Amino acid sequence: VSGREIRNPTRSTAPVARVRQIGMYAAHTVLQIPMKAVGFGFARDRTTVQHAINLIEDSREDREFDGIVDLAVIKGLGEDA
Repeated sequence: VSGREIRNPTRSTAPVARVRQIGMYAAHTVLQIPMKAVGFGFARDRTTVQHAINLIEDSREDREFDGIVDLAVIKGLGEDA
């Protein structure tokens, strides 16, 4: 998924939206970026960021999804997986 697709202010396909949600989750929870700033970076508002964070947190109860999120965050931070 390209950065352009992630920052596109219009609705997108489910796979693009999921990548965006994981990115917003990581930006806020791992990097400690305020929700308003995360929203600005992803061309979304703060309430959309909050929704994405809640959605990803709830989905992490699934062990397989949790592993995918962990891997995405590690790769996003440039650490060795």
